[in-house]
Amino acid sequence: MPVTDYTGGMPESERVRNVMEEVIQQILVDAGRPPRDLQKTDRFTHDVGLDSLDLAVMVVQLEQRLGIDPFREGARPVATLGELAALYERALAEDPSPSDQPGAERGAGNEI
Repeated sequence: MPVTDYTGGMPESERVRNVMEEVIQQILVDAGRPPRDLQKTDRFTHDVGLDSLDLAVMVVQLEQRLGIDPFREGARPVATLGELAALYERALAEDPSPSDQPGAERGAGNEI
């Protein structure tokens, strides 16, 4: 599945949700499962069918694609797709600096 460039003019919340959907759909396809219609109330394991490895891959890919790690301060309980999207949206709002490179952690580089 090709990677879509979600930049410029798109509200951050829409960008986060689009990237999340693309990442999750690709994980499902890579695991030999059919893509599915995702809802913000879907739970990762129960509704979407992701296992622990799928979740780890998802978090890594989201960090690479969105350029931020909202779990850098530690794990937070997140049960649904909507909760994870909100977590990324808050993290992006707190650190709005653009990345110099795709996948580079936002805000990293000039700190000592």
